[in-house]
Amino acid sequence: MKRFFQPHWLGMIFGYFVTVSALAAPPEDRETTLHLTITPSVPTQPLLQHRFVFTVPEQTTGNAAVKYGKVFAEQQAFVRYDDYWLREHELRKMSLAELKHDKVAQYLASYPMLFDNIHSGAICETCDWQLPIRRTPFYEILLPEIQQVRSFARMLIIRARLQIAEGDFDGAIATMRDGFGLARHVADAPVFINPAIGAQMVRNLCRVAMELQQQPDAPNLIWAWTTMADPFIDFRRGMEGSLYGVELSFDFVQHFDSDDFTKEYWDAQLRQVWEMIVDGDDELAKSLGAIETWSNHAYPLAKKRLIASGIPADVVEKMPVSRVILRQSYHEYQQQLQHRYRWTFLPYNEAKEQLKEEQNLMQSSGDILPLEKAFSINFGSLLDADFGTRSYLALLQNIEAIRWHAALNDGQLPESLDQVTVAPVPLDPLTGERFRYELDGDTAIITAVWENDQPNRFEVQVADSTQNATPKSD
Repeated sequence: MKRFFQPHWLGMIFGYFVTVSALAAPPEDRETTLHLTITPSVPTQPLLQHRFVFTVPEQTTGNAAVKYGKVFAEQQAFVRYDDYWLREHELRKMSLAELKHDKVAQYLASYPMLFDNIHSGAICETCDWQLPIRRTPFYEILLPEIQQVRSFARMLIIRARLQIAEGDFDGAIATMRDGFGLARHVADAPVFINPAIGAQMVRNLCRVAMELQQQPDAPNLIWAWTTMADPFIDFRRGMEGSLYGVELSFDFVQHFDSDDFTKEYWDAQLRQVWEMIVDGDDELAKSLGAIETWSNHAYPLAKKRLIASGIPADVVEKMPVSRVILRQSYHEYQQQLQHRYRWTFLPYNEAKEQLKEEQNLMQSSGDILPLEKAFSINFGSLLDADFGTRSYLALLQNIEAIRWHAALNDGQLPESLDQVTVAPVPLDPLTGERFRYELDGDTAIITAVWENDQPNRFEVQVADSTQNATPKSD
């Protein structure tokens, strides 16, 4: 399983930690191809009547996190409705025709106050989750709100799909807009798991938007997608904060240059880190052996490297063994982390290649205290999530541009994306080039480079004008 963070002591990390297993779809949902039957459509006037971000007049002041906290607190009857929670996954996956007549979905829709509360948070200009950064050890911070808002995102998806099934396209767009607002708020925190979850929410909403694109008379939303920021989910704050997780968890990092702490202090600090590293990893614990034996072997190498870094030999000799090991280990860990992090500022393909080389160098160098095994951040996976989300948003614009082209050309699909001149056709953010496009008879095949938990191959056909993809009424 691919992880953004690779700890061996998940019993503590983030308390209510949401691992990548919660972000990725179950294996049976990992389709590689999605079939779309689109309807030709030109943008309606005014061009920006539909938006997926809130305008300045629509936004309000206040902390969105407080608003989200009231959603379940004020709707206890729904919280206790077991039928919904048991069927939540099914409702998100069932066909629109089935969803339209599902009693549980209708029950969800009958709680407007539930969605009013989510909306009141989504329109807030700011969101402060009030995480106790610098007050609580970084890896012990609880994130119960994140699990809760993921439930809100699922509710919004079900509601939007139900609105699409009923032909209420404006309602579905408004619901998705709340979802996008929620996703950006979730992502706005100095821990990398937040933008990862926010990005997953966006990709799930994109799948709903693709269902909307296939409905008769569905509006062409190309300008709504075009006006969304790129990147819409900013991973930078989360990655920046997580760079210093060790520093924000263990106070010894602040005392490396101080001689005021005893050998017993440094020994206790080393043992605390050691126990976290080997916790849950029997193979690693066996290979390292007892901490006392390991320390005796690790100390000469740590001392040699610390002196080579410029610390006078006589100063190093006076340091307790544990202090030498911790200081040099943390220095090497930060060096490795920052060497990899720097590549995330490059274009996707170049960054992935450099990260791969960096990983090979890191594995061959050898750690003293293997902090990387416990506190490593998988920047490659974070880049996949970041650029994969950008790719999906760009893909939606491509499809809307194709719908517009088809509307002006008797329902004909373009032979290539170069033929689409009526609207901007954004490039695939992963490659900096056009999405791969080929026309096979009456089917356009669009392929994205990204491979993860969402389809990356789309077979697009134009709907028969005499048929309806999803009837608006019985």
